[in-house]
Amino acid sequence: MDISGHLGGSFLANTDLPNPYQVWTISKVEEEWFGQGQSAVGKICVTFAEHQKPLAFNKTNLKRVASLYSTNSSDWIGKTLLVYLSTTTFGGETTLCVRVCGPQQAPPDPICDKEGNTVVFQPIVTSPVLQPPASMPAPWESQDAQSPPSA
Repeated sequence: MDISGHLGGSFLANTDLPNPYQVWTISKVEEEWFGQGQSAVGKICVTFAEHQKPLAFNKTNLKRVASLYSTNSSDWIGKTLLVYLSTTTFGGETTLCVRVCGPQQAPPDPICDKEGNTVVFQPIVTSPVLQPPASMPAPWESQDAQSPPSA
């Protein structure tokens, strides 16, 4: 029996990423409190449209997003980030972590797979959704019809 589903917490962790890197859209930003009493610490948590668990930002990720999109977290909604696996040193040991950067940037940290092996980064090309100009009707629109033709 695979018990991995019982190991995860309420927040996005390196084990939750489906791929070593992906571009995700910010859908919500909130402050969550960790710990109790006077030792409680507030962290900015970002939820992505593509995943149900929020990512609690450490200072590295927080500074990166603020430098991309501003220090006003309301400006982040609808913006995209490259979310990827990397490594960090914690307690004297190297461990996997989740990092973010701009979707068109080369990641400043090495990207890793779930075993910690370095992965070659291939930029993700996203194309914009093209809309016809307001003065030009869409190809399916005519003077007689207001809906696309049926297949």
